[in-house]
Amino acid sequence: MRSLADEPRLSLADEPRPEEARALGGSGYYRPPVGDWRVLYRPDDETVTVYVVKVGRVA
Repeated sequence: MRSLADEPRLSLADEPRPEEARALGGSGYYRPPVGDWRVLYRPDDETVTVYVVKVGRVA
């Protein structure tokens, strides 16, 4: 069984809004492709912080 650690790393510190990350409407949340995992996050430009809201396997 593959884990999230086996997937390619996201470099959100360098680029909090990479081209491959899909913006979810005007909510400010993004969903990048991470293999069989679904990651939902929201970057905060004022504090240079990325809040990871949810991580789960794609069914």
